[in-house]
Amino acid sequence: MKNWNPFRIYKFEFDNSGDLRSCYVPKVVARCPICKSRLIIEVTGCVEESGRSFPDEITLTCVNENSKKCPENAIEWQMPYVYWLPVEMSCQNWLTKMMRIFYGLRPVPKRWKERNGQLKLSLI
Repeated sequence: MKNWNPFRIYKFEFDNSGDLRSCYVPKVVARCPICKSRLIIEVTGCVEESGRSFPDEITLTCVNENSKKCPENAIEWQMPYVYWLPVEMSCQNWLTKMMRIFYGLRPVPKRWKERNGQLKLSLI
């Protein structure tokens, strides 16, 4: 796949300091345990490692959250350790691997930084 860009496909969003804020989870990694839809990772905490910031705490959100497909009173919401913890763990592992790939690139391609808002484009 010549033009495959995981950071565009999964819509990685970074803040002004360059830390990851959110991204989509690939369906092959995990899906919502209730409606089997796509998940969004939101990074709520980071840990510093070798001068790099890696996601340490995450929250998962279903793209259909609070809709008829993913109701608020579903049994999966009442038993998060059974249904959500395994999904969260696999998402955390995948995200850590992706960030290691991202930080391992030398240099990170300019177009990736532009798309993710890490590089300010000059107006001149």
